[in-house]
Amino acid sequence: VCSSDLNDSVSSGIETTILSYTTVGALRIAQVVAWGTYDGEFLIRQNGTIVGGGRTSGADRTLNVTYAATIPTSLGDVITVTILEYGPGLQQFRCNLIGE
Repeated sequence: VCSSDLNDSVSSGIETTILSYTTVGALRIAQVVAWGTYDGEFLIRQNGTIVGGGRTSGADRTLNVTYAATIPTSLGDVITVTILEYGPGLQQFRCNLIGE
Protein backbone atom coordinates (compact mmCIF):
# COMPACT_ATOMS: atom_id res chain seq x y z
CA VAL A 1 0.00 0.00 0.00
CA CYS A 2 1.37 3.39 -0.93
CA SER A 3 -0.16 6.85 -0.70
CA SER A 4 1.41 9.89 -2.28
CA ASP A 5 0.54 13.56 -2.25
CA LEU A 6 1.82 17.04 -3.17
CA ASN A 7 1.31 20.51 -1.74
CA ASP A 8 2.78 23.30 -3.83
CA SER A 9 1.73 26.26 -1.68
CA VAL A 10 3.41 25.74 1.71
CA SER A 11 4.00 29.01 3.56
CA SER A 12 7.01 29.63 5.77
CA GLY A 13 6.49 29.16 9.51
CA ILE A 14 3.02 27.59 9.21
CA GLU A 15 2.57 23.86 9.81
CA THR A 16 0.86 22.57 6.66
CA THR A 17 -0.57 19.15 5.82
CA ILE A 18 1.05 17.59 2.77
CA LEU A 19 -0.57 14.15 3.05
CA SER A 20 -3.74 12.84 4.64
CA TYR A 21 -4.71 9.18 4.35
CA THR A 22 -7.61 7.33 5.96
CA THR A 23 -6.89 3.62 6.29
CA VAL A 24 -9.30 1.21 4.62
CA GLY A 25 -8.15 -1.73 6.73
CA ALA A 26 -5.38 -2.73 9.09
CA LEU A 27 -2.08 -1.28 7.84
CA ARG A 28 1.43 -1.13 9.22
CA ILE A 29 3.33 2.02 8.30
CA ALA A 30 6.77 0.90 7.20
CA GLN A 31 8.31 3.98 5.59
CA VAL A 32 7.80 7.67 4.93
CA VAL A 33 9.71 9.51 2.21
CA ALA A 34 9.23 13.29 1.99
CA TRP A 35 11.03 16.04 0.10
CA GLY A 36 10.62 19.58 -1.11
CA THR A 37 12.12 22.70 -2.59
CA TYR A 38 13.29 23.89 0.83
CA ASP A 39 13.93 22.41 4.28
CA GLY A 40 11.76 21.99 7.32
CA GLU A 41 10.40 19.69 10.01
CA PHE A 42 8.07 16.85 9.03
CA LEU A 43 5.63 15.31 11.53
CA ILE A 44 3.72 12.06 11.08
CA ARG A 45 0.47 11.78 13.03
CA GLN A 46 -1.95 8.95 13.63
CA ASN A 47 -5.38 10.28 14.64
CA GLY A 48 -3.72 13.53 15.70
CA THR A 49 -0.97 11.95 17.84
CA ILE A 50 2.64 12.36 16.69
CA VAL A 51 4.15 8.94 15.89
CA GLY A 52 7.23 9.99 13.93
CA GLY A 53 8.96 12.62 11.88
CA GLY A 54 12.23 14.23 11.05
CA ARG A 55 13.91 17.31 9.66
CA THR A 56 15.53 18.08 6.36
CA SER A 57 18.29 20.59 5.71
CA GLY A 58 19.90 22.44 2.84
CA ALA A 59 22.45 19.63 2.63
CA ASP A 60 19.79 16.88 2.52
CA ARG A 61 16.29 17.86 1.39
CA THR A 62 14.90 14.31 1.44
CA LEU A 63 13.54 12.69 4.60
CA ASN A 64 13.60 8.89 4.40
CA VAL A 65 12.31 7.21 7.57
CA THR A 66 12.11 3.41 7.63
CA TYR A 67 10.50 1.85 10.70
CA ALA A 68 12.06 -1.44 11.84
CA ALA A 69 9.08 -1.79 14.20
CA THR A 70 6.26 -0.74 11.89
CA ILE A 71 3.49 1.54 13.16
CA PRO A 72 0.22 -0.43 13.35
CA THR A 73 -3.05 1.22 12.31
CA SER A 74 -6.70 0.18 12.36
CA LEU A 75 -9.60 0.63 9.95
CA GLY A 76 -10.49 4.32 9.69
CA ASP A 77 -7.33 5.73 11.26
CA VAL A 78 -6.30 9.08 9.81
CA ILE A 79 -2.61 9.38 9.02
CA THR A 80 -1.30 12.86 8.26
CA VAL A 81 2.13 14.17 7.36
CA THR A 82 2.78 17.87 7.93
CA ILE A 83 5.68 20.20 7.19
CA LEU A 84 6.84 23.25 9.09
CA GLU A 85 8.79 24.97 6.35
CA TYR A 86 11.64 27.37 7.18
CA GLY A 87 12.25 28.97 3.77
CA PRO A 88 11.19 32.20 2.11
CA GLY A 89 7.80 32.44 0.38
CA LEU A 90 5.77 29.52 -0.92
CA GLN A 91 7.55 26.20 -1.38
CA GLN A 92 6.60 22.79 -2.80
CA PHE A 93 6.64 19.49 -0.85
CA ARG A 94 5.81 15.87 -1.65
CA CYS A 95 5.38 12.79 0.49
CA ASN A 96 5.11 9.01 0.03
CA LEU A 97 3.58 6.90 2.79
CA ILE A 98 4.44 3.23 2.42
CA GLY A 99 2.69 0.49 4.36
CA GLU A 100 2.33 -3.27 4.42
